[in-house]
Amino acid sequence: MSDRNGFILVSGCPRSGTSLCMDIQRVAHGEDVILGEKFPQEARKVMREEMRERKDDESEYAHNIRSYMMQKQDRHQDLQMSSDEDKWRDMNPEGFWEMAFTVGGIIYHPQYREMLHDVVSGKDTKICKVVSQGLFSSDPMYIGKIIYMLRHPRAVAKSQERLTRGFEIITQDGRKQNIFEDMVIHTPEMFISVTGMAARFLLNNPDIPIHFFHFEELVENPDAVLKEMSDFVGFGDYEKGNSVIQPKLNRSKHEDIPSALWEDAEYVYDEICTVARKYNSGDIEGANPHLEAIIERVMDPRCQFSREKKSWRCYRAKKNVNESICRLCISNPETRGNFLKHSEQEIGKVADHWSQEPCLFECGLDLDRDDYLTLEESVKYNFWSTGVPILKVQYDEGE
Repeated sequence: MSDRNGFILVSGCPRSGTSLCMDIQRVAHGEDVILGEKFPQEARKVMREEMRERKDDESEYAHNIRSYMMQKQDRHQDLQMSSDEDKWRDMNPEGFWEMAFTVGGIIYHPQYREMLHDVVSGKDTKICKVVSQGLFSSDPMYIGKIIYMLRHPRAVAKSQERLTRGFEIITQDGRKQNIFEDMVIHTPEMFISVTGMAARFLLNNPDIPIHFFHFEELVENPDAVLKEMSDFVGFGDYEKGNSVIQPKLNRSKHEDIPSALWEDAEYVYDEICTVARKYNSGDIEGANPHLEAIIERVMDPRCQFSREKKSWRCYRAKKNVNESICRLCISNPETRGNFLKHSEQEIGKVADHWSQEPCLFECGLDLDRDDYLTLEESVKYNFWSTGVPILKVQYDEGE
């Protein structure tokens, strides 16, 4: 086992079992080595309440102004999501165990200077959750080992859906309303994105010891997985971990909900599982081609993941658009008419009148055709005027 000093990180895609793994570390090592609050949302709430109190050197006028501003900020936050304690506890019943490094990554900060020094020098041991996107932003000099949690993207998406559906807004008449009511929020976009970020970090830092664990296996066969985790970390009473592993925690089952991104998600998942097998067997070099394959897939402009994320400015419509919107504009006269009305209502200093603007999609941004129009041709045959896009048959379903 490597003698590398640094933090022991629990990482992985959000909703992949990182919180459960942190709870295991807590009982295996004791709370003194764990960085993070069980329910950081409650801690922030307490902190804000303390901030409301008048400071000793603060005038009454300054305190009144500051209190007023904080009330406005709190109201803004309430309009985005409810801060009900029951909601947070339902999201993660056993706690989150998160702190500043969790999403932002482990980087130098004066507030943590002494702790960072003690951990890197080997004087102290600390375990911290840093999810995949935070791992990408972390300074590798502070990392000793990484416990990386894997979970099938369909279960991650379902768990994320449960998380998202907990959000509520306060309506103008004071009612609480679930902003995702009657909506299916079930997409692997987040899984694909953050796994790509983790792949890039691992490819650039092959010297950091890492061991992968599957959430499903941890819940179904805890004794064997905990033994494996204990062997990797090298210390701690991991038998105690059984006390926090409950089958009911695996509440998010796979669902066959349509999404254009499942093909990309399954590909990325298969590749990261191969990476896990390679790393866990000590074949780091053998894992590199699969890490590269993940990055290549995520960066491929023709893959559905990249298409759904890419957007651009349509100077004809005078608004930001993406591939789906452009195809709808081309195929649907009603949508096109709405865009036309919007364009004529917007007085732009950069864009000309819509009749003098080209359609950038038919000039090169449509990845499914190769007979692009020139900018001049797009203006000349402006389908907003003619009502008939050039080569419209390419967009008709079934053609």
